[in-house]
Amino acid sequence: MKFCWLKDRDRVMKAARKKKAVEFEGTRLMFFSDLSAEIQQRKRLFDGVKSRLHSHQIEFGLQFPAKMRIFHNGKTLNFFNPADAEAFIQKIEAEE
Repeated sequence: MKFCWLKDRDRVMKAARKKKAVEFEGTRLMFFSDLSAEIQQRKRLFDGVKSRLHSHQIEFGLQFPAKMRIFHNGKTLNFFNPADAEAFIQKIEAEE
């Protein structure tokens, strides 16, 4: 959904955060901030890493702008590029 006025968008986002769960006709609605095409592309570079982490059942998250946070063995690791995250996964696979 696009808003003509930034103020309206900010009010909707604030209300959605405050309410936590928003539903419309039984369907949960989720709200996300706009990301530039460049940021979206940088996040997409982590897609291969994400699928490998899923297969190993390792928790992770992507943070703004394009930083991957991996939770493994009680530690939180941050990766700013997919190559470093891939190297970490290879290290885990070698240990198994």
